[in-house]
Amino acid sequence: MQIDRRVSSQSFARHLGRWREEIRGNLASTLAEQTRLMVLDGRLPVMTRLPSERSLAAVLAISRTTVATAYDLLRQCGFLQSQQGSGTWIALPE
Repeated sequence: MQIDRRVSSQSFARHLGRWREEIRGNLASTLAEQTRLMVLDGRLPVMTRLPSERSLAAVLAISRTTVATAYDLLRQCGFLQSQQGSGTWIALPE
């Protein structure tokens, strides 16, 4: 699968804006929900490659585990696809 676009960690953080003000529950579920909303409103188009867990965690000043959990939640819902060595990219649920 070819990936057309990439979003940097800094750009991703800018799109999130003040996402921490929206925390309901835990940080990972809030990050996943805010990411899902960015997909639905078009700020993150389908087939956009997301930043690595490490780089996003560093920019957001959260743990890599939190980002990994958020990415896992999004994969379970069908909003992300991953392939080892190829990264993680935006998808839409079937």
